[in-house]
Amino acid sequence: MCKDKILEALMAYDGSDFVVTPNLIGFISGVKVLRKSEIESIIVTAFEGGSMWCIVKDVPFWKEKQEGENFTDFITRMLWEREGFELELFDSDDEGESLGTLTYESLENACLSHPLQYGRIVAEEYDAYDTDVILQVAVMKDVVFG
Repeated sequence: MCKDKILEALMAYDGSDFVVTPNLIGFISGVKVLRKSEIESIIVTAFEGGSMWCIVKDVPFWKEKQEGENFTDFITRMLWEREGFELELFDSDDEGESLGTLTYESLENACLSHPLQYGRIVAEEYDAYDTDVILQVAVMKDVVFG
């Protein structure tokens, strides 16, 4: 059950055996669905394995990259650790055209809306196509490129 359904059920609850408090709602709202290892699998495989439709032009907080940390590890860490982190992706054929923004929330929503691909990632039975679908949906809300 996704956390939206849990929150919906809690907000509608009118029983007397426990009290739905703002702290409980806040806790559930803040729970991450994706594991860091799943984010890493998606980012590494998508960027290194075939997402030829997009490029990253500039990362304003690149200065926060740790010594020895490569691009995909850095993006994974930022998505996992930094609330509100956004990475703008551009069309590889037209570098001036922004395709959209990748965030933890958009990645989570893409995984939840594509259970087949997400299930393969969780089971570690995925390929570049699965991660590319997730990345495209996370950035552009749909699969746009073949």
